[in-house]
Amino acid sequence: MAKVNETGHAINVANLEKLITLCISYGSNYNPSSKQITIDSLKTLHQSTSQAMDNVIQANTAFKNVTNSRMAIFEPTKPLATRLINSLEATDASSKTIENAKAMNKKIQGTKTDKKKNDNPTPEDEITPDDKSISTSQQSYVSIREHFKNLVSILKSEPSYMPNETELQTTTLDALIDTMGNANTQSNQTYTDLGNSRIARNELMYATKTGLFDVSKEVKKYIKSVFGATHPHTKQANSIKFTNQTRK
Repeated sequence: MAKVNETGHAINVANLEKLITLCISYGSNYNPSSKQITIDSLKTLHQSTSQAMDNVIQANTAFKNVTNSRMAIFEPTKPLATRLINSLEATDASSKTIENAKAMNKKIQGTKTDKKKNDNPTPEDEITPDDKSISTSQQSYVSIREHFKNLVSILKSEPSYMPNETELQTTTLDALIDTMGNANTQSNQTYTDLGNSRIARNELMYATKTGLFDVSKEVKKYIKSVFGATHPHTKQANSIKFTNQTRK
């Protein structure tokens, strides 16, 4: 998904409707031989692009909702990991086991080498339309879950780790790990759906010859051929601007 001006797509669709209204106003003077630019075809194109725009909005909303839900699931992870270290230190665990657990906790907290990898994703990372930023954030959540899973594995390997607090028990932690995994899966799915909806929209709007952008140019050429280059109708049609957002 390229970083583009989403508003520009909406303006193109709205301007197509304006152009159709002009064509209708010309009455019998607008009678192209090309089926692609007939009034009926233009109306169908407008309906299709409008629906494609709605699909992108719905997919984007779904992605943001899942993203927000995932943030809420992962938010307690860091303080919980620190509590787990404290609980482990209160057992008969060896210094080496505690050292390994602490090393994993540092990765969860995003310190040292992992800090450079953006393992502490921000809300801004999640809502940007830029592929690179979203991809980095997606991987960050995957990494946090993996580090947390490794920490829990260390706790399970220690026979004396038997906390009375339910939230610190390994069965509870396993359930949290599963929830994290499901959240990552849902985020990946909605992100893919959003990308596919944008691809479908762009195909309808910017495909060579058949897309809204090229079709609108053909309509203007036809109007010019009917009324002449200096006629007010031609100038009126040319005043309706369309932009190819995929070329920005």
